[in-house]
Amino acid sequence: MTLNSGLNIMDSGTFDISANANGTHPIRSEGRYDELSTEFTQFTLNVDHDFSDRLRGNFLAGTVTSDFDNPIQTTILFDAVGDVTGYSYDFRNNINTPAIDFGSLDVTDPSQFAFTEIRDRPQSVSNSFDTFAASLEFDANETWTLSGGLNFKQYDFESREARRESTNGSIVCALPGVSCPAGATGLPITAGLFTTLTGFGNDLGMPTGNDTAWIVPNIQAAAAAAGIYNIPGTVRSGNQRAVSEEDLGAFFQADFNTQLGDIPVRGDVGVRYVETTTTATGLVSGTEVTVERSYEDTLPSLNLTFEMSEDFLIRFGVAKVMARPSLGNLTPGGSLDSFNGPPFRYNAGNPGLDPYRATTYDASFEWYFDNEALFAVSLFYKDVSSFFTSSQSVEVAFSQSGLPANLPPASSPLFNLIQAGGDPLVEISQVSNGGSASVQGFEVAYQQPFTFLPEPFHNFGFQGNYTYVDSDEIIGFSPNAYNATLYYENERLSARISSAYRDAYVTRRASSSTGRDERGVDSSFNLDFASSYMVNDMIDLTFEAINLTDEFEQQIFDAGNLPNVYHHTGTEFLFGIRATF
Repeated sequence: MTLNSGLNIMDSGTFDISANANGTHPIRSEGRYDELSTEFTQFTLNVDHDFSDRLRGNFLAGTVTSDFDNPIQTTILFDAVGDVTGYSYDFRNNINTPAIDFGSLDVTDPSQFAFTEIRDRPQSVSNSFDTFAASLEFDANETWTLSGGLNFKQYDFESREARRESTNGSIVCALPGVSCPAGATGLPITAGLFTTLTGFGNDLGMPTGNDTAWIVPNIQAAAAAAGIYNIPGTVRSGNQRAVSEEDLGAFFQADFNTQLGDIPVRGDVGVRYVETTTTATGLVSGTEVTVERSYEDTLPSLNLTFEMSEDFLIRFGVAKVMARPSLGNLTPGGSLDSFNGPPFRYNAGNPGLDPYRATTYDASFEWYFDNEALFAVSLFYKDVSSFFTSSQSVEVAFSQSGLPANLPPASSPLFNLIQAGGDPLVEISQVSNGGSASVQGFEVAYQQPFTFLPEPFHNFGFQGNYTYVDSDEIIGFSPNAYNATLYYENERLSARISSAYRDAYVTRRASSSTGRDERGVDSSFNLDFASSYMVNDMIDLTFEAINLTDEFEQQIFDAGNLPNVYHHTGTEFLFGIRATF
């Protein structure tokens, strides 16, 4: 084996791999089947009424429900049988596509595998949203328009999960009605239980000699052989969660249109008051816990536009803003990743999360130098007093974590380590509120139809922008990003080719000085084409080409930017017909 001291990894090696104590094996072929459905229902009543030529009113009432159901989520696992000798990998030539050799194991031979394990985890999520709002708008005079109103919103979130493998375990030979051969670790894989996956790695640039085919489970046949759907599920208490949020708000706003000397000035000034109450329920160490809390925010704002000339505007804005945490982050308890580790990650909820709060300052300078043409420079600064971040993680032995011993699912790597007498590390973290921070940057935008060119080039045009963002604490931003579009439009044909680029960015900070658990997304460039042709007043033909430059998706981890996800989807071509009746 070889060590890469710069990246702190073992970048090549040859190994002999034995089965786990419970008969499962580190080398396995896994297949998963899901049945998914979502029912979405929405009703809205929106009433506008003019009480007079100066006084107007609006009333809005609405309700939305979304019910997601995943009644079948079946995973089938075929494990290698016995010892595998001579397994090797080598990342030295390409960190994204290593050379991999399974040694003595023929991954296309079903006789060298056994059907060892099955899981089924039906689950569902329900969301609802109700809103009521009423507002009035009054033209006080030619300069001032006054408006104000009240609104109420309620969000409800509830998730549920059961696990059939928690009733009798996930090991196939231990299931009722299943008879494995004496001494076998699983059912023999007969012809009806598998298919062969072929063509893996096309256009990935894998080394010659890597396996591109292997056996994969026939999910329906394997599930029937194990009788998994006849086993009642055991409720997964850690995923029985619910959050309700009620928001009560009121606002007052004054819009104006006046003069400052010879300069026309328009804008608005206002204030919004919001009161938020959350009720979050979850399980902590097997006990149902409900946490209720309330908080208030007063959010003033001011926007000004100065018409320096007919084609040049200067805009200024300042506002206090807030964004509430997602409901899923508010539940007590948490979720455990039993498959990646050690350390294995336990993400705990935080019902005490405060919202994102900031004071924002914006300024833009806009030159409308021709019809439909614009050159603009915008500056922004956000003084953030509270934001969402992953708190510093704590690593403890599983026995000291306070988590119930039956939490890891059977045959997961964490379960296997505990069953073998180990006490592996668990990294406990949760979303928390960061302290003060800032976000600042600028944007340059340019757009112009090329009407100054001779025919037929006068129907072309360009739109583009460049953004620079800098933040001292908040992650998720790319420092540099740009978009550019070249388009052509006439009465019948519309076509555009668009490019988009953004720098690499971090999605999770490292919790230790090694930087091992940092996560991020690599820089990306996408080039797409879209067009439509109007055949007549009723029918349009459309054509799109997505990812023309055949870009790869790459997610990275560690301070050394090691590959975490390396996907290749190729270029997609979409044809369509749009009809209007």
